[in-house]
Amino acid sequence: KTNVLTRRVAYIIDSLGDPKDNILAITFTNKAADEMRERIAHLLDIRTRGMWISTFHSMCARILRDHIDFLGYSRNFQIIDDDDATQMVKIIMRDFDIDPRLIKPRKLKNHVLNVKRDPGLLEDYHEPMATYLRQVYPQYQKRLKDSNLLDFDDLLLLTIQVLKEEASVRHFYQQQFQYVMVDEFQDTNDIQYRLIRLLTGEKENVFIVGDEDQSIYAFRGANIEN
Repeated sequence: KTNVLTRRVAYIIDSLGDPKDNILAITFTNKAADEMRERIAHLLDIRTRGMWISTFHSMCARILRDHIDFLGYSRNFQIIDDDDATQMVKIIMRDFDIDPRLIKPRKLKNHVLNVKRDPGLLEDYHEPMATYLRQVYPQYQKRLKDSNLLDFDDLLLLTIQVLKEEASVRHFYQQQFQYVMVDEFQDTNDIQYRLIRLLTGEKENVFIVGDEDQSIYAFRGANIEN
């Protein structure tokens, strides 16, 4: 699959003469993105540094470095990892006297992130989890923003927000990315799908490769229906 995608990138640049900046190629791991860049560099004998060949999260971080100020953040934001997010939830639990023997911080953090991805899920929780989430989730979000921090979900969700709310930013990237390509499309979730739709706009020029027999991210919400 990756070979098909990289050769298409090479063809667009070499045979069609399109600038490499007009191409967006997305995959799921840094290793896969590095491999894609290396293959294209080898096929065309060009430098691929600076090309938009990356993971979803790296692409979003790059966009937000230029435009996150529209959302009230500073561009020098820091990205926290999963352990940092768990530690923040643990501190908030202490503030609300939530006993970690009743609910582990990491488990509560996972539920917080589920609600973050789909706020409507909050209505599906029963007590006492519903109360925990109503207390912890808003504080988690507030502490992140107050400290100019983003978790991994923020990278995607805030990119979607800025593209939806700021027409000038959305138009800029829709004009730049004349060719959007996604590797391992079977592993995209609904949020990633929404992001791709926003970046392609009316052109809808999306090229995807995937294999339904290789789907490995169902636990992260991968939607094979995409």
